[in-house]
Amino acid sequence: MPWGWYAGVLVLAAADWLAVGLNRPRWRVVTKPAPLLLLIAGFTTASGWQGGGVWFGFGLVASLAGDIFLMLPPGLFPAGLTAFLLAHLFYIVGLNQSFLMPGWNFIFPLLGLIVLDSLGYRRLRCAVLARPTGRWIRFPMLAYVVVISLMLFSSLLTWLRPDWSYNAAALVSVGALLFYVSDMVLAFNRFCGAVRFGRVIVIATYHLAQLAITAGVLAHLAQP
Repeated sequence: MPWGWYAGVLVLAAADWLAVGLNRPRWRVVTKPAPLLLLIAGFTTASGWQGGGVWFGFGLVASLAGDIFLMLPPGLFPAGLTAFLLAHLFYIVGLNQSFLMPGWNFIFPLLGLIVLDSLGYRRLRCAVLARPTGRWIRFPMLAYVVVISLMLFSSLLTWLRPDWSYNAAALVSVGALLFYVSDMVLAFNRFCGAVRFGRVIVIATYHLAQLAITAGVLAHLAQP
């Protein structure tokens, strides 16, 4: 995908960050879906839907659906989360297209993930259980944390896959980590109390995550 597409997505994303920072919900009717729409268009023109790339295309479309659902009344918040859960599942499938024999080198990404999850999930669980409906929320929240953790773990495993170049692996790994940060800050903002500049952090890391993942996947698909 030519760099002009990425620049265009960044410009539209920055407009959405500004709308969030200035608290302009009316602007976001346009600025929120625009970056993903352009990214999907660029992904399509770059033939990203070929082979295993189709799963990442589905992930981008599911993410766009999640963006739209989260703009609608609060009653549709679960639909937005479900759409993003599907996006992560699509990315997991796309990142695991080739067989990889488990070995000792799995330990490092796994340990890092366990540390991240233990630090974040424990606090989230305590905050959720303090709510009247906490006993019902904690299980969907745990499922979401598990899925996004598997997505991050799958991205880290691309470093060990011979069919992935280091550049492509680095891009999808950075993207997955940013997506993890975005979702965790969103959860902390919602259940543990306001995070300073939390809303801007959530949307900025989300857009940068989608850009990095898309760039990594396209770099991978372009390999001979």
